[in-house]
Amino acid sequence: MSFSSEIKKELAERLPESAGSQIPHCQIAELAAILALAGHFRQEKDGSYSILIRTENAFVARKFFTLSKNVYNIKNEVRIRKKKSGLVYLVSVEQGEVTDRMLTDTGILQGEEGEKRIGTSLAEVPVEVIRRKCCKRAYLRGAFLAAGSMTNPEHSYHFEIAVRDEAEARRLREIIRTFGIDARMTNRKNHTIVYVKEGDQIADFLRVMEAPGALMAFMNIRIVKEVRNSVNRQVNFEMANINKTADAASRQLAAIRLLQEEGRFKTLPPALKVIAELRMEYPEATLAELGRMLDPPIGKSGVNHRLNKLTAMVDMEE
Repeated sequence: MSFSSEIKKELAERLPESAGSQIPHCQIAELAAILALAGHFRQEKDGSYSILIRTENAFVARKFFTLSKNVYNIKNEVRIRKKKSGLVYLVSVEQGEVTDRMLTDTGILQGEEGEKRIGTSLAEVPVEVIRRKCCKRAYLRGAFLAAGSMTNPEHSYHFEIAVRDEAEARRLREIIRTFGIDARMTNRKNHTIVYVKEGDQIADFLRVMEAPGALMAFMNIRIVKEVRNSVNRQVNFEMANINKTADAASRQLAAIRLLQEEGRFKTLPPALKVIAELRMEYPEATLAELGRMLDPPIGKSGVNHRLNKLTAMVDMEE
């Protein structure tokens, strides 16, 4: 199961805060988002409306089924169709006045009696539906269930909800930003994408949607990745230092051998001659280790100064 599916499974099993209350406002807010992003509507001959939720995700169908049953006592008809790309879940609601009441409560059915119309855009969802902070959380849960996805955080950090147009995207981004999350927008094919790419903000989004299991899994993956990256950086740093030390030692040995071939080694000052002999005897030793072998011992900078003098003698001749 993908990371997105794990999140949706958890969200599908969670009932909003207002479940069981006299006015189930959070459940209505979550239904509003699912209807706006996954709903298809048709007006029947008697003037009432029917609803069809079409989704390739079983958790979306399950959540819509549960919410509509809990709030409106609607008996949904669920059908499953096979396609080349996988299964498609169809949840249909055709219950006249009850269906119309659901659409009116969620703000999908708008206008006065006799002049009502279907407004399926997120941009048209009435403020009353998401006035409370808990309802905003529920609304974002519904939006992610219906049209959201998240990449496996093992690979990269990317959390998004795909909507139809920029008006919907701006409304959704505005709701997300009320929680201090800096969501961005971009266009992809026929959709506008509202997305978050920063790890801390994705964690905040999971908290907002109240998905503690997904949040814990995400944080654990982040910790492992950060430790792994830290170790890799340290190993790379150490390897770079080792290579740098080896290159320097190689240049120093080449200079010493050239001084020997040219007969100049015997005329070196005692301090340079001693450090040159130590370098030849211990070609892999660090500057600190060479310094401790001297009597009296000297620091790395002193050793480096003497070895640089030796290489400079050869460089000047060249």
